[in-house]
Amino acid sequence: SKNAMPKEMVEEIIGGIIESNNWIKISATPLTIIYASKLYQKDFHFWDCLIAATAIENFITTIYTENIKDFEKIPGIKAVNPLI
Repeated sequence: SKNAMPKEMVEEIIGGIIESNNWIKISATPLTIIYASKLYQKDFHFWDCLIAATAIENFITTIYTENIKDFEKIPGIKAVNPLI
C-alpha cells in the first residue's frame, strides 16, 4: 500500500517491543488455536480470529488496530483505531 511502513522500520519496532520490559507479551496456546478456529468464518481472517481469541482468553476486550473493520465482526472484542 502507498502508506505502508518500510520493512526496516517494522522490524525495528517489533524488535523493540520484544526486547522491552514495558510490554506484557502473551502467546497463543493450543486451546487458543481451537477457540480461534471456532470464531473463524468465511468472511473473517483466521489470523484476526487468533489475535481475538488470544486477547479474550487473557481478559482483554479492547484492542488497538488500524484494522477495525474486520475486528468489529468478532464478538467480545472492541476494536479502536488509535490513528484516528
